[in-house]
Amino acid sequence: MKSPLLSIIILNWNGLEHMPACLASVLASEYRQFEIIVIDNGSTDGSLEYLRARQPTIRLVENGRNLGYAAASNIGFKLAAGEYIVMLNNDTVVEPAWLNDPIKYLESDPRIGAVGCRLMDANKPGYVDGLFHVIMPDLGPVPYAFGKQYDALNPLMARPGFVMGAHGGAAIYRKKTIDELNGFDETYWAYYEEIDLCMRAFLRGWKCLYVPSAVVHHKGAASFDRTSANYLYLRERNRLWFIFRNYPLALILRHLPLMVLFELRIMRVLFYKFKYPAMYFKSRWDALLGLRRHAPIRRLNMKLFKLHTHDFKRLYREKIIFIETSQ
Repeated sequence: MKSPLLSIIILNWNGLEHMPACLASVLASEYRQFEIIVIDNGSTDGSLEYLRARQPTIRLVENGRNLGYAAASNIGFKLAAGEYIVMLNNDTVVEPAWLNDPIKYLESDPRIGAVGCRLMDANKPGYVDGLFHVIMPDLGPVPYAFGKQYDALNPLMARPGFVMGAHGGAAIYRKKTIDELNGFDETYWAYYEEIDLCMRAFLRGWKCLYVPSAVVHHKGAASFDRTSANYLYLRERNRLWFIFRNYPLALILRHLPLMVLFELRIMRVLFYKFKYPAMYFKSRWDALLGLRRHAPIRRLNMKLFKLHTHDFKRLYREKIIFIETSQ
């Protein structure tokens, strides 16, 4: 039987330092049926010259300016010819067998809409960058096991299972799922658009599978300094939009005390550690102003949430629903 085509989309913005290792590892993948699409968001560091020289091995799209992660990804989605689409950060290095098991699972179950890889910290061997998204008591999604040492005896780390969302640094989507959801919501610009897409997919009956044998090494924050005001602004604004879009009021009220405690912690960190009080208030104000724009998708999501409340509660409680590993 003919192997399905994958479209591997790599976004680049001034990533010349990382692109050679990333591309070399992808080209060394054991699974061979893929195309590579690189979307460049207006790089000025020599990336374009490097990437142009690698055509036609790769398909290069030059945006000319930074459109953000979500919008640039959507350009790649529209160009993708594959049955499956891989979103891969440019600061990653993949293991040769990273695609083998995800393809088997996707081919065996047509309701799997997304597959998450095991992202390891490239700067700290043996430690996890993020495995899959879990929902915390304050209702914010976070990558599970971030910063922890990988433990092959821990089933939450080492066994495949259905989860709430894939880690965005290396996620594999069914093209049909992407088309049904119209890709990422571009209002996010960057951050939370991937877990938002997984949440919308979950509410529409798609499943997200974590596959620990799909190993990817991630340097992390290559495009954004995680202490920068711009990074923290986007994370904070988009986190509030994610909560508004995806959770019913009753659930928010039930978790409100913990959300308030988390908010106080955020204020302490941004005010006293990073000295960004103005950024904090701007993120909250802009989040408030954007609620009207997100209200239509919230109304639709709330209708669908009622149909999947039981599954949501189970994933919230157990983090992962294990599957058999006979494949």
